[in-house]
Amino acid sequence: MKSRQAAVIFVFITVVLDMLALGLIAPVLPKLVLSFLNNDMKRAANWNGIFLTVFAAMQFFFSPVIGVLSDRIGRR
Repeated sequence: MKSRQAAVIFVFITVVLDMLALGLIAPVLPKLVLSFLNNDMKRAANWNGIFLTVFAAMQFFFSPVIGVLSDRIGRR
């Protein structure tokens, strides 16, 4: 039972850190991209969309891969 509780705590901390990272970058990214593109709002909006789409796509495609690796390492 103790190892199960430790695993739940580990997963909880991992999810909190992931959401914290997204919560910190989401408000800053638009202004940061806008400053890099010399205040060109149209290009900045396009790049923000690209960044967020790539982030979501990487999570979608690599979550199963990470899950398989986690299962294999966790079985040892």
